[in-house]
Amino acid sequence: MRILILLVLFSNLAIAQTGLSLQLNHHNGKLIAITNEFPESGFSSVTEFNFNYHTSGHKYWHKSYFNPRIGCSVAFQQYGNWGILGGGISIQPNIALQKRFVKGWSIESRTGLGMAFFNRPHDAISNPTNTIIGSTVTASFSEYIGIQKTIRNIGVHAGASIWHWSNGHTSVPNVGGNFIGYSVGLLYSIKPTLEHSKRKGSADIDPAIKKYPIWDIIDKKIHVDIAGSLGIHEIEGTFQPVDGPKYNVYSATVGATRRVGKVEKLTLGVDLNYFTAYHEQIVNQELFESDYRLKSSNVVAFIGNEFLFGRLAFVAQLGINIYTPFRKKITEPLEFTAPIAKALYIYSTNKIGFRYYWATDYQKVNRKIYTEINLKTIFGKADFIQFKVGYSL
Repeated sequence: MRILILLVLFSNLAIAQTGLSLQLNHHNGKLIAITNEFPESGFSSVTEFNFNYHTSGHKYWHKSYFNPRIGCSVAFQQYGNWGILGGGISIQPNIALQKRFVKGWSIESRTGLGMAFFNRPHDAISNPTNTIIGSTVTASFSEYIGIQKTIRNIGVHAGASIWHWSNGHTSVPNVGGNFIGYSVGLLYSIKPTLEHSKRKGSADIDPAIKKYPIWDIIDKKIHVDIAGSLGIHEIEGTFQPVDGPKYNVYSATVGATRRVGKVEKLTLGVDLNYFTAYHEQIVNQELFESDYRLKSSNVVAFIGNEFLFGRLAFVAQLGINIYTPFRKKITEPLEFTAPIAKALYIYSTNKIGFRYYWATDYQKVNRKIYTEINLKTIFGKADFIQFKVGYSL
């Protein structure tokens, strides 16, 4: 689902793209062992092929992101332990922000998010020690930062990269793979953006730029945002229980939103969540004497920001559990290295994801129906995948 939402980006952007390029990247490094129950892994690598569109300023948001490069990559990864961890293929829509600082030299940041497919996921019988990858299909995230030297239509780049693979706690175990390493690569421009733009002129400039050229006329009023969501996960636990049933999380959101820049929107709001997994655990273990459904719920206050790419937005939220009786109860017997760690485990909750607005006029980004997919976390640990439908009043 994530890759489908990101692929919408291409239908929304490709009309105004002018430059095309092919890219080959190779990442060498290692998996980071974040738990004691981590299988042995050796030299790890990711080989990535990327096809790119280069934006040229014909959309209103291009210059705010330095005329970014929009791509889709296919990557092959291995972790130095083929018998247990196997290998996989990642497919990632991505966006690269590139800032030139000296003639022929530029600094680049590239973010990708998509899906991965693994040939040796955890299996209780045939592969029980693979605690990293708990399912055949997972989400795949990458971040790269580096420098590039460009000579005519050839770019040579080098930098550092991180990759993460996780199923968002839809299957247990779900430690997730965290790769860090260095990266080198080549970029070949098939159709350079600048030359094509000079020939084409302003014929394809987004009408929104001509109609709304000034930031002052963008709607900066405060609007009300309402949404309903469905989340999916397994019962609480990174390692256990294995192969358990899937549970739903039902959510309602209300918030206040306001445009705070040409390509940013701020939100303050409250999430109300009801966990069917919490309810079953409360009943089975008799954790509370009454109000089972109420104690299976929590309330989250959050602040969020949207980075707008036309009708698509990257959403990031920081939240705090202001009512969470179940988490408090199950955390009581646990030991933590410091009181702050225990507090964060109980109260810290965040989200990242993508939102798509179903309207053609970017001026109406404050007043339209949207759909969203995101990952909700507990103190940095995946909690559930969430599908949301909302409306900005």
